[in-house]
Amino acid sequence: MPGVPSLWELRVVPNEALVRRFGIDNFAHYKKHTLRLGYLISASGSHPLDSILNRVGWQALCANSPRYLRPSGPMVNIGVFDIGDGIPRQMVRWFLNTSCLTWLSGLSYTLLSNTPNMQGVLTPVEIVEQERLKAILDSGFEIEDLMKAYERVTSKRARSKVFIRIHAE
Repeated sequence: MPGVPSLWELRVVPNEALVRRFGIDNFAHYKKHTLRLGYLISASGSHPLDSILNRVGWQALCANSPRYLRPSGPMVNIGVFDIGDGIPRQMVRWFLNTSCLTWLSGLSYTLLSNTPNMQGVLTPVEIVEQERLKAILDSGFEIEDLMKAYERVTSKRARSKVFIRIHAE
């Protein structure tokens, strides 16, 4: 519907119930729709998307966003890159996204990362204490199972945060 924000989520079906609570109203099963970009373009039709939050570091989603994102819509990458990519490849992607995408298409690109600093650590703690934010945990592991936790994170199948208990209370 024109004028009504439409929220999309690319994910597998089991996660649909989890994110539907947050207002996501359209889903594209990323295993079923192998031509994901083509699916996004055809599904958005004459109503381009208002914004894109790239949570999985899928570079093609960002590189092709002018085809399905409205011209003034923001492309937000939530600081997720493939661990195996290495720093040089990540730097090239950052340059392409921040410079070329903005210059050539006029789109806004934002990278949100977790650069550690004290204020950055305390702000989310305050928000949680004020009950304005609730953390959703995918799974929890003891420190002895660190490799299992690592495998869960790198599988890109975790539905949310993976918690590692450092010491028993």
